[in-house]
Amino acid sequence: MNFNVTVLASLMAGGDRNAHHRQKVLILLAALLLTMHIFVPFAAASGGMNSCDGGFCDDYNSDHDMTQNQKDWINATYDFKLVDTNTIELSIVWAIHEFDRSKLDFNNLVNNELQNDGIESDDGAPADLLRHYLDEDFGQNTQTIGERLLYEFDSGVETALAAIGVVENQTSGYADEINQGGQIHECSSDSATDSVYGAENAAINNAFQPPICLSSTLELNLIDTDFSIGSTGSLDLEKAFKGMLIMGAEIETDFTLLTTPGSIGYYTFSPPDYANITQVGGGGNLGAIGGTDYAVGQWEVNLLDAVSSDDVETPISVKLEHRNGSDNTNTVFIPDDAKAIDLSVTLDLRDESAASIDFVAGISHLDDELMDDWGVSLLNISDSATLPLVTSDGIRLAYHNGIVPLDAFTDAFPINDIAAGISDAVGSQGLITMNDIYWVNDALSDGLETAGGLNYVHGTDCTEDNPFSYDLHYCLQGPTAMSNQYPVFLRSTSQPFSASLVQILKDNFGTGDLAEYVDVIQESDLRDLFNSGISIETVLPGDFLDSVIPDSLPPSELTLEIILPNWVKTIDGGDRLTFEKSLSATEDVDISLAGTDPYDWRTNIMDDDANIICTTIQRTCITSTMELDVSAFRINEWSQSVSLDFALDAEVSIYRVLIPLDEIDQGDTTRVNFEAAPVDLLRLGLDLASRLAEPKTFDDIGNICADDQDYSVCDTNLSLLFTPEGLTDFSVDIGEMITDYIHQSGADIPNQEDSPFGRVDLSGFQIKTKVDGLGGLDQDIGDDDPITLSVKIPEVEFKLDLDGNMGELLEGNTSSLELNFFANAFRGLVVNPLVSAAELLGSSLSNSVVSGSGITYPSPEAESTSISFSGNTSIAEDVELSLNGPVSIILPRGITIEDVEESAGLLTITNEGGRQKLTYNFPAGEYDDTISFRIKVSWLYLLLQFWVYPTFIIALLALFIRRRRRKKRLKKARKAAAQTGTKVAIGDSEFADLRGFKSEGLHGELQQFEEYPTHEPPPMIDLGDERFD
Repeated sequence: MNFNVTVLASLMAGGDRNAHHRQKVLILLAALLLTMHIFVPFAAASGGMNSCDGGFCDDYNSDHDMTQNQKDWINATYDFKLVDTNTIELSIVWAIHEFDRSKLDFNNLVNNELQNDGIESDDGAPADLLRHYLDEDFGQNTQTIGERLLYEFDSGVETALAAIGVVENQTSGYADEINQGGQIHECSSDSATDSVYGAENAAINNAFQPPICLSSTLELNLIDTDFSIGSTGSLDLEKAFKGMLIMGAEIETDFTLLTTPGSIGYYTFSPPDYANITQVGGGGNLGAIGGTDYAVGQWEVNLLDAVSSDDVETPISVKLEHRNGSDNTNTVFIPDDAKAIDLSVTLDLRDESAASIDFVAGISHLDDELMDDWGVSLLNISDSATLPLVTSDGIRLAYHNGIVPLDAFTDAFPINDIAAGISDAVGSQGLITMNDIYWVNDALSDGLETAGGLNYVHGTDCTEDNPFSYDLHYCLQGPTAMSNQYPVFLRSTSQPFSASLVQILKDNFGTGDLAEYVDVIQESDLRDLFNSGISIETVLPGDFLDSVIPDSLPPSELTLEIILPNWVKTIDGGDRLTFEKSLSATEDVDISLAGTDPYDWRTNIMDDDANIICTTIQRTCITSTMELDVSAFRINEWSQSVSLDFALDAEVSIYRVLIPLDEIDQGDTTRVNFEAAPVDLLRLGLDLASRLAEPKTFDDIGNICADDQDYSVCDTNLSLLFTPEGLTDFSVDIGEMITDYIHQSGADIPNQEDSPFGRVDLSGFQIKTKVDGLGGLDQDIGDDDPITLSVKIPEVEFKLDLDGNMGELLEGNTSSLELNFFANAFRGLVVNPLVSAAELLGSSLSNSVVSGSGITYPSPEAESTSISFSGNTSIAEDVELSLNGPVSIILPRGITIEDVEESAGLLTITNEGGRQKLTYNFPAGEYDDTISFRIKVSWLYLLLQFWVYPTFIIALLALFIRRRRRKKRLKKARKAAAQTGTKVAIGDSEFADLRGFKSEGLHGELQQFEEYPTHEPPPMIDLGDERFD
C-alpha cells in the first residue's frame, strides 16, 4: 500500500493576514487523510500487493524471501516413530512461506498483477497471496488453491518418503503452528488476519509471514529394511529384531531423507517402545522430546539457499538397543566369566573291551568372539550391528526364523578335540571316534535331566501376548525373555573302543608306598583287591579333566560320569563315579571304589573238628597250636640222672588280620580302608610284590640277641624280600638263626657266674621253621585257608645228670648240684620247667599213697592240687592280634591226670594211642582259670621203670652159683671188676633212675649209695664169700 502526500509550495508560502487561517485548514486536512480509511474502504491499489484483488495483503518485498534462488520456501518437520520393524508412524508439518505458483496455475490467472507487485517469473507465490486465493478455483470448477496445495503437499511427502517405504493411512490438513527445533511458530490460513492493511492488524508487513502450515500423519510401511537380519525361511522380522535387542544387540538402521530445494527440514527419529537410540549418523545428534525419557535422533537439512533445482538425498542412520525394563523385560546381561557350555560325558565301562561314550553339550550362550571364530553370525552386517552373545533362546530364535542354518554350529563345534581330550583323560587304547553330532529337539524326551532343546516351549515364565496360542520356542517378554535358562543341546555317541578303569587309576594315582604296586596291578588283581573288603578313597588332581575342554570354548563346565565295570562299585553302593570340573578354582576330585562281592570278616573260623577258633567279633584271627609229645620219662638212679624224651610241633595260622593303616604311608591323596584283611589279600599282595621290577626288601630286621650278648650269631641281621619266595627263605633263615643262638648260648651257660651247669652240649640241636600256604590264590577271596608258620622240634632226649646228694636235693638243698646237659636233637632250651617237673615227680614218688592201680598224688582222701593262673594272649592290641589256640601235651604211657576240675572250660583230655593228651585252648585276650587235679602213676609205669632191681637180684644169684663152681674164675672176675670200677654195669637205657626214691624195704641202710661223683667209678663193696655160702 502506497501513501502519496503532496505538499503544495504556494500554499506553504502565502501573506501574513491569511497565515493563521491557512494553518487551521492544513491540520484539518491532515486529520481527514489519516482517518479516512476508517470510514471509507481503500481500493487495492491503495496499499499491499495489487494481486490480492478484493482483499488486503502485505507489501511484497523480495528481500523478505529466504529462498532467492527457488520458487519454494518451506520449513518442514518430520517426526518419525519406529513402531516396529515394519512400520513407522510419521508426523509432518510444512510451514509454507512461498510456493511454486506454476504448480497452482497462478501464472496464467494473475500474472500481470504479480509483475505489477514485483513478483518475477522465477519467484513463487508468497503466503499472503496463497491465503488470499485459498478458496478460489478461478472459475475452473476444479480444485481450489487450498485443495491443490494439500494435494501438492501429500504428493511431496510421498515423493520424499518413497525411498523408505509405502505411505498408508495418511491424514492431512491445515495446522495452526509448527515446532521447529523446539521453537513454536504460529501459522495461519486466514486471509483476513495476515496483513497490516485493511485493519487486519498483522504484526509485520511481510507477504511471506505468517506461513501457511499443512500437517499430515501417516503410516510408513518400510521396504528394503531388514534391520541387518537375514533369513532363509519364514522370518518374523519384528520378533527377531526385538529378540536380538533383548539379547544386547545394537542394530544400526539406515534411512534416506529426500529434501527439495527451497526448504529446510527438521527430522526427528523416535525408537520403538522397547528400544533406545544410542547413536545417530548423517550429521544428526541425540536430543529429547518433551515428556519422554528416551533420546531421539535429530537432523536438520537446510536447502533454503540451494541453487540447483534437484532434490537432495541425505543418508541417515540410527543405532538401536533394548530399553532395559520395558514391558517388565530386562536386557540380557551375562558376566564374561559365567558358564556358557555344560559338557556332559558318560563313559560306560561295563564292558571294558567295548566301552562307549555318550556326549552332551548343553549350550547356554555363546559369545561374539566364539561366533566369529566359528564364522557364524545372526546379523547380516557386522559393521552396522553387534551382538555380544547369543543365548539358548537366541539359537532357538535363529532356528525357527531361518536366520542361520544349524549346520553352521555343528560343523564348527570341536567334538573331535573333546573326544581326544576324553581319550587322554580315561587312558583309552587308541583314538575315540565320535558319530555325527545332532541337535536335541526336546531334552526331557531325550532322557536328559534339564529342560531345553531346539523345540523347547516356554510356559508361564513367558508373559508376552500370545493370542493365537503359538508355541513360544523363545520368549520376548518377562523374566526369562531371551535368557539362557533353558539350554539347547548337541549330542553324540562314540563307536566302541577299549578302555580300562585300572589304567585311569594308574594315570592319576598319587605318590607313596602304594604307588609302585598300582603300576603292576591288573584288572583281575583289582577285582580280587576290592572283593577282599578293601575300599579305596582317592583324590584325582584338579587338572584331571583339563584336557577334555578345548581352549577355544568359552567358560565351560564338565561332568564326567564313569559307569563302573560290574565287578566294582563305590563305597556308597553306586555303580558310577562322577567327576565335575567347575568354573571356580581348580579343585581335586574325590572318588571311592569298593568290590561288588566284598569279603565279610564277621564269620566264625572253625577247625577241622568244627570247633570255633575265632568268633565273629575278632577282626584279627591268628591261632596257634602246640603239641608237646612226652614219650618217655626215666629215672636213672644208678647214673643219678633224669631223662625225658619229647617232641614239639607248633604252628601259627593266619586267617585274617587288622592292619594298622595309620602306620602305612598311603600318599597324600589316597587312602585304603578295610576293617580286616583276609589271608587271601596277603597272598595277593605277595603276588603283586613279586611283579615289581625291584621287589620290596626289608633290610636289617635285626636278630634275637640281647644287647649284652656278643655271640657270633648276633652279627647276623636278617632281611626279608617281600615275595612268596623271599618269605619262605626268611622262615628258614629264622630257624637257623635260632638254632645257632641256642648252640652258642648253651655253650656259654657253664661260663656264667654261679651257673649250676657243669657241661652243656647242644651241638646236635636244630629248629626247623617254614611257611605254608603262600600260594593257591583264586577268585574267591576269603579267610578259609590260612597261611601257616610252623616250628618243628623232632623227638629228643633231655637228660639231666645230677652230681650231688639226692637226699639234699629232694629236701630243696641244691648247693651240691652239678648238671651235665645233653641234647642230641633238642629243639628248645627250657630248664626251669623241667627242673620243676623233676621236683614235682620226686615229691609225688616220696609222698604218694600206694593203691591197687598205682600211685596217686595227692591221695584220694586229701585235697587235690590246685593251680590258678591268668594272662592275656593279646600281643598287639592295636591290631587285635592274639596268639590264641590249643596247646597240647601227650603224657608218657602210665602217667595220667585224674580228678580234673577246671573253671574256664578250656581244658580237654583225650586219649591218643593209649596215652593221655591234655589240650588247653588259650582264648583270645584276657583269661583267668583255676585247675585242680591229681597225678597218677600206674604200676605198669613203675614196673617199666624199676625192672632193674629184680634183674639185679637175679644177677647176684647167678653170680653166687657160678662162684661156687668156678671160684678161682670168680676171684679173677672180681679183681677185674674192681679195676674197671663196677661189678655190674647197667645202662641208662636199661634202668629208670630212682634218684630221690628212698625205701628201706628195698635199699636198707645203704648210705654208701647216697653220694658219689660221676667223674670216677663207685667204690667196690666187699661182701665176703660168706654171704653166698
